[in-house]
Amino acid sequence: VYTQILHAIASWHVQQPYETGQEANRNNLITAKELCDEAIRRFPKSYGAAHCKVLLAAILEKNFSVQVELVNLPGQPSLMKVNYRNVGKLYFKVVQLEEADIEALHNRNGYSEDGPAFTKRKKSVLSWSLALPATEDYREHTTETIISKLPLGYYAVLAAEDEKFDKGKKAAVYA
Repeated sequence: VYTQILHAIASWHVQQPYETGQEANRNNLITAKELCDEAIRRFPKSYGAAHCKVLLAAILEKNFSVQVELVNLPGQPSLMKVNYRNVGKLYFKVVQLEEADIEALHNRNGYSEDGPAFTKRKKSVLSWSLALPATEDYREHTTETIISKLPLGYYAVLAAEDEKFDKGKKAAVYA
């Protein structure tokens, strides 16, 4: 019963909304993680600990996405929005597309099982990495990075946690 109570309290903390400036709820995910850790440590085979393991996995889950403008001026740098959670570093590369590639990409909404094959077929015209600001609160954060100037053409920006862009090991997305 003790671990079920800890799980219920941890779940309540996870569900509390946090908006910038609401310092009272800022550390709710940290508190929830600590409660789950205690339940798992004290009674690892209990019903409540099993639920805490699931909740803990959700709190610790890594996630990121990128967003770029559909059209940018040729020869001018552009900004890319990066949303991330529990990720310390991302790798980026820009590949040039043919017109035939564009329709295929639109049908995938930025995610694809064959993403790594796509990256291996296309030559990278630009690549860089970004060390993301460290966070200890398990919440989603947003930052921006600059895409260096590119000539006129169609491009896709690929992002991954792995510098080899191997989706099988870590997540990879494109925009």
